Amino acid sequence: MWLLPFKTYYLRSTLTRKEIEQRILQITFLSDQGYRKTDNSKKYFYGTNSDELFSLQTIIENVDLVPYADGEIKGVDDDTYIYLDLKAFKHQRIFLVLILFALGGLIFLSSQILEYKTAVFSNLPFTIAWIMILGIGGYIGFACNRFWKLVYPSLNFFEVLLDAETIKYSEIPIVFRIR
Repeated sequence: MWLLPFKTYYLRSTLTRKEIEQRILQITFLSDQGYRKTDNSKKYFYGTNSDELFSLQTIIENVDLVPYADGEIKGVDDDTYIYLDLKAFKHQRIFLVLILFALGGLIFLSSQILEYKTAVFSNLPFTIAWIMILGIGGYIGFACNRFWKLVYPSLNFFEVLLDAETIKYSEIPIVFRIR
């Protein structure tokens, strides 16, 4: 699954929902509070945060974190479960549009090759399409490769931050499995 830059992990924490919210709040600029800076500690993310959900975008450079992380907090008291979605793109539809655009360009290129055979590179639309396909393909490859290099450091960051451990989906109680 190298090409799909999205991954969901399930975490179990001994912290309460409010404690998890406070820990995330310490490292986040809040978008829903007029860009409120909570204190003078180092900020890693920009986004929204509550005791049920969080949506974070990495804003600090030279730190091994994926660009986007979303989470859903389930559980009661000190038995808390977190659905952690790590992403290379904010939404899957952005990734899908890039893939479809690249495939459309490849279809155009193949029709040009079949039609013109030898005079392909002297054809301006073919050359422009070829450059665009290489650019989009390079960007998708770079984003996916970078994402998969940053998944485990990001997961470790959240495990330490939230005092959590990674678990399997089957270890989550049935009542908390509904998303």
